[in-house]
Amino acid sequence: KRQMYDIYGEEGLDNEQNLQHQNRMPKGPNARLDLSVDLEEIYNGNIKEMSITKNTTCKKCRGTGGKLGHTKKCNKCKGRGVVVEHVNTGMGFTMQMQNHCNRCGGKGIIFAETCDVCSGRKVVKEEKTLRIEIEKGMPDGHNIIFPRESESHPDHSPGDLILNVKTNKHRFFESRLGNDLYANIELNLKEALLGYDRQIKHLDNRSVTIKENKTTQPFFIRTIENEGMPFYKYPSQKGKLHLTMKVRLPQKLTEEEKKIVNELFD
Repeated sequence: KRQMYDIYGEEGLDNEQNLQHQNRMPKGPNARLDLSVDLEEIYNGNIKEMSITKNTTCKKCRGTGGKLGHTKKCNKCKGRGVVVEHVNTGMGFTMQMQNHCNRCGGKGIIFAETCDVCSGRKVVKEEKTLRIEIEKGMPDGHNIIFPRESESHPDHSPGDLILNVKTNKHRFFESRLGNDLYANIELNLKEALLGYDRQIKHLDNRSVTIKENKTTQPFFIRTIENEGMPFYKYPSQKGKLHLTMKVRLPQKLTEEEKKIVNELFD
């Protein structure tokens, strides 16, 4: 009764049976946003912050849209909270139906003045900062759910905010399939024939050494165990790294170079 008096004043106490709030309000719609992350963040794990602006129920008027305690009887339903409407069913027949009054929402009373904070809209804009945990090995397209962080309204409880993980394109690791990583290594002709010694900078800034002392065929795929992505929820395990060897041939040869090549293969 105290709450009803605070909100609706004396008129509210007289209409108490029409003002009972439901214990279980319907859940509002969920909100969905894309969250862009770098491959390094998924490999190492990270904490990100995101600021969002959303509608929330006005605290000044408690979502009523009016000045608390300043009410008057609804002139549409005459304070009954219901109205009788005549509905044309066709073939010359009409039917009387009793519905909740859409002017006062079935309460029988309306506010004499609007709330000076929300201007009668019942909701206000609120900015909030979310702390987002990017877990190691999190798959692309994964949903991070923040319960009850969608917009709120007096007519429903807040839905969930769902963030969809979208991985940004990486400059070296061209693709990811499950827990495996894929990249290309470009070799010159000398390296393809005689071998190579290369350093690869991994996603955690480690240098991974790859060596070969024999001939490498173009498009040969070299697979390195445990240098792929961490397994989601089991980050101590890692997938594979697949390196495709691409041989870069010279655009042209000098006469002297042609002579040397011919002598080499004769």
